Amino acid sequence: MLPGQRFLDADQYLTVPELDADRQAEAAPRLFWGREDVPFFIPLAVATDAEAHAVAHAVVYRGAWIVKCPFCPGAQYASRTDHRTLCVSCINERAGAKWLRVEWPDDVEGIEEALRARLTDNANTAPGETVADLLAENAEHGV
Repeated sequence: MLPGQRFLDADQYLTVPELDADRQAEAAPRLFWGREDVPFFIPLAVATDAEAHAVAHAVVYRGAWIVKCPFCPGAQYASRTDHRTLCVSCINERAGAKWLRVEWPDDVEGIEEALRARLTDNANTAPGETVADLLAENAEHGV
């Protein structure tokens, strides 16, 4: 990554001034709603794990924290302060159109530090990858 480059997330990239820090996940649907077949809405509840039948994970993709939709090919910036997501493509229909809980890794700072040695295109993680995994990959590829 470039010197001084930051890891973008929804809190930095998507701004809706009237949203408090604990509501930043609402920025994506407010800014990028594209469904003409469904009127705009903000869910009132978070799906339980049993209702969701899936887990949404915050991962790094090309130097940005994103959450990939577990139901469709959609993805959007993940919020560090609001661990919910509503996919603006499928609107979490399979989870009753409720928010999904987003699982973040335990060591965000360590992950970012391990990825700083890489080119932006290669600054990526997968769900469950640890700092040790990333450092081993760096060593394997001579980074």
